[in-house]
Amino acid sequence: MVANKTFLNFTGYYDTYYNKMKQYDDDQYTLLNKNSSFSSVYDDYSLGGILNLTTEAIKNNVITLSVNNKFDSHKEHNEEILANTSTGQKFKEGEPEQNYRDNTFYVGVEDVVTINSLIKAVVGASYNSRNNIKAQEYGTHFETGEKNVLYDFPKGSDHAFDYKGGIIVEPVKNHLITLSASKRSRFASQKERYSSRFGSQVPNPDLKSEYTWAYDITYSAKLGNKFNYEVSGFINNVKDAIFARTVGALDNGNPVSQNVKYRQSRFPGL
Repeated sequence: MVANKTFLNFTGYYDTYYNKMKQYDDDQYTLLNKNSSFSSVYDDYSLGGILNLTTEAIKNNVITLSVNNKFDSHKEHNEEILANTSTGQKFKEGEPEQNYRDNTFYVGVEDVVTINSLIKAVVGASYNSRNNIKAQEYGTHFETGEKNVLYDFPKGSDHAFDYKGGIIVEPVKNHLITLSASKRSRFASQKERYSSRFGSQVPNPDLKSEYTWAYDITYSAKLGNKFNYEVSGFINNVKDAIFARTVGALDNGNPVSQNVKYRQSRFPGL
């Protein structure tokens, strides 16, 4: 508590992911001599913090200010494979390490207003931004066609404003009816922007966010102390939806795709 009816909460986090994946020549899982075989190393971490300031100082209002900052680092490379005469493994040169770094910032405010004993209203707004700090790839340059080079993608950024509003009605104790509408944005991930999927995808480093206008009506109830149930109907109208479009073909006939933005998708559900 930082003041009367005002509370401050902070959560910090550090998350790591390390993975080594090998693709062998065959189901004997011994040799990595084919051009399609590799030993790939991923080394990732995320570092961030969430700060929430909540106040009930204004009568019938619960106002929360949230600030969130998240840094993502992804490193990858195909490691060197040593020769082994006893197994027939040939020497295979490794790759230089490739680095991808993003920083995502969020600030939002929400107000839960008690109108009377039966009805509450919820309103909120937020600003989100994502800045690319570094993005590298090794292989064939996606613009020049030069092979076996370590190159940098152009840096980029994206931002979005989101909103929400809703009504919560409790006609009978432990029975809630919620109606809500919101605009929610989703930034394109590092994988969607930069992955070449072993040559089957063309990177799109400037791929921007998609956003959804979501409408929802939900009925929830509690029976006793152990049983809860909920029924919900929704419509999500996705604008500028991200999807993979076929843009060419490999020598073996398999398609080559690129993540692009489509005009609109609709997802109703119950």
